[in-house]
Amino acid sequence: MHLSKIGLRFIRYNVVNITTFAADIGLVYVLTSVLGVHYLLSVVVGFFFATSACFFMNRAWTFRKWAHPVRGIACASSVAASTLVVIAAVTYLGVEFIGIHYVPARIIAAIVAGVWSYAGDCVLTFRVHPLS
Repeated sequence: MHLSKIGLRFIRYNVVNITTFAADIGLVYVLTSVLGVHYLLSVVVGFFFATSACFFMNRAWTFRKWAHPVRGIACASSVAASTLVVIAAVTYLGVEFIGIHYVPARIIAAIVAGVWSYAGDCVLTFRVHPLS
């Protein structure tokens, strides 16, 4: 794949992720600050909402590849679950050990987990090489 196509796919992937991440953060904020839900539970709920939206948006726009519904969702869920572990752990460490607010901790967690998520979705969910 030509470098510009790789770059376009990576940009599209990040546009989808930034969009769904904004919804994720908004949901986490409302659940935690408005409704009083524990921040880690809010992070899990927000993450799964964003992950579902990401799968369908990436399938249609980023990869333009129809993943088999069962296999694709199973793979996307596996990538999401492992990414969730990273996100929850980094958020927890940021809040409990570093002492930062949960929103910046969640933003840092998103950056850390972003590379894994992209590679996992490329290879496992949509079966394309991240750099091809």
